[in-house]
Amino acid sequence: MIHDDMQIKVFLQLVLLLCIMSAKMVNGQVTLSGAGTGLGMGSMSGAAASVQVFAVTPSVEFKQLLLSEADMRLQFIYVRDFKSVIPNSNAPKYFSYLYGVSLSVFQSVPVTSALSLNYGLGALLLHDKTFSDINSTGAGFTVHARIEHALSEGKTRGLKLGIGSEYGQVFSVNSPGYFIYNGSVFWYF
Repeated sequence: MIHDDMQIKVFLQLVLLLCIMSAKMVNGQVTLSGAGTGLGMGSMSGAAASVQVFAVTPSVEFKQLLLSEADMRLQFIYVRDFKSVIPNSNAPKYFSYLYGVSLSVFQSVPVTSALSLNYGLGALLLHDKTFSDINSTGAGFTVHARIEHALSEGKTRGLKLGIGSEYGQVFSVNSPGYFIYNGSVFWYF
């Protein structure tokens, strides 16, 4: 367990370093537009049958000059067996999990003055720990959609609440993947 926690800590430090370096390299080309997180439930699969999971998906969104019609999202994904949060469960001692990072392109379409639909797709890098003896990382894709409600109607800035879903699939030997429904909170600058 200590080894797994150390891997997660190192992975998070690398993601943070990548974000800082990216911001320095593209000075003026990219503008941070929002940050938030999602919490949800769903399922994950891999080398075994599907497992019910909870998910945490913090992310940052940014605008860039290359694609003016679409924005980009850098997201961290952590998906873990739901039995790990149930107290005194008779579940096994090892709980499956996946973690990774995705970079996706998405578009936001206004539905009303307060509602908008976000949808997009992107690249996914996912670390597979569905079993204690599996320790692999693979690349794949993610697809997501979310309906957001702005708490300050008619404004593009401020707090937005949303509900949505996300699907991620990796192309590797074990083919780990996840499908989650989540609620989200985002602050747009």
